[in-house]
Amino acid sequence: LQESQLRQQGLDEQNMLSKFSNLAESYCTKEAEHLLAEALWLRSLEIMQQADGENSLFVGLILKRLARYYRSQACYAEAEFVIKRALSIGHQLFGVAQPWVGT
Repeated sequence: LQESQLRQQGLDEQNMLSKFSNLAESYCTKEAEHLLAEALWLRSLEIMQQADGENSLFVGLILKRLARYYRSQACYAEAEFVIKRALSIGHQLFGVAQPWVGT
């Protein structure tokens, strides 16, 4: 499904994010479709940044998943950059004292 089709179905950004995210997860398991998975993660990130702002909880969650994807592809520099941004968002939203935010 394309983004325009999802909008016609009345799906808001968070529902579209869920669909893109699930689709990206499924593509991560198929060797030949890794580039499509990355494109879906990046599009999900763009949508949520526009909808909720650069430092929202959902942006942080997408970044965490994108970092996991990059790590699975042995793209360690990209994974480190993305996970540091996700951690920064977590610290801003919940504080550094929360153990589940990470360090």
